[in-house]
Amino acid sequence: MADGGFAAKSAKSRRSANGTIAVIGLPRHLSVMKRANLQPELRSLTGQVDEDLSDLTPVSGSFCHTLRAEICVRGEKGADAFEFDVCSPEWLENELDSFPILSGGPRLITKRFDPVVVEEYVRKRLLHATGPDWQTVATKLGQWSPWEFDSYEA
Repeated sequence: MADGGFAAKSAKSRRSANGTIAVIGLPRHLSVMKRANLQPELRSLTGQVDEDLSDLTPVSGSFCHTLRAEICVRGEKGADAFEFDVCSPEWLENELDSFPILSGGPRLITKRFDPVVVEEYVRKRLLHATGPDWQTVATKLGQWSPWEFDSYEA
């Protein structure tokens, strides 16, 4: 395409028999984002700097690990990053000794850091984050895990 794959201002849409909305004149990755009932899928779950979850210590006592979930649309390439903390009640107690108020924000609270349990929790949350477009899905996920493009404006 001479326009580098970008859409003309007068893009048209057409719904197929399987419910997919094809947007004529948009690049493929944008037209996929308009499919009905997108289901997010966990591509990977790591520590903030790509650590394997089993390498994160401590697993009990006082801890707060920042995790990075790479999440995509089921069956599609690419993924977006969502980050959240997994903290212990002891860590929260220690923080409250230094600060009179803490924001709950994107924190999961657990007594013991168990990578299997954390991954199961994330996968269950993904089951309830469907939507007609990626923005809706990302907004639902952002209720507990900030999206890397939360503050992005086109």
